Amino acid sequence: MNDTLEMQTLRIIGTMLRNTPAAQLAYPDLDPLPTLLKSLSPSSDSAETRSRALYALSGLLKLNAAAVQMIGMASGWSALRMCLEYSEIRVRRQTTFLLNTLLPTSSSQLPNLRNRTTPNPHEFPCLDVL
Repeated sequence: MNDTLEMQTLRIIGTMLRNTPAAQLAYPDLDPLPTLLKSLSPSSDSAETRSRALYALSGLLKLNAAAVQMIGMASGWSALRMCLEYSEIRVRRQTTFLLNTLLPTSSSQLPNLRNRTTPNPHEFPCLDVL
């Protein structure tokens, strides 16, 4: 697929996922993570393509716990870590924003850590990349 077509496709997917809750629930059934993560890989020369892939990934993961679990199984956290190391600031900024949206935001979302000396990293898989 050429870069222009890929970028436009990723933009459409990202917009669809952000604006249509039903699409966000149905899209994981198509197993999109391998394709989205491939667009984040170093073999993708275009910062624009990576940016659009992050946009689509963000739409997929937002408020979708099942999709967040799937990204762990698809080595997605490693792909996001690579994006944090990318030279283009826009890609690093989008990745940071995406990771920030996946962090627990209230004490009710946090596990009970009172009796532990070290938190269980499996409860926060998105922190493994940092």
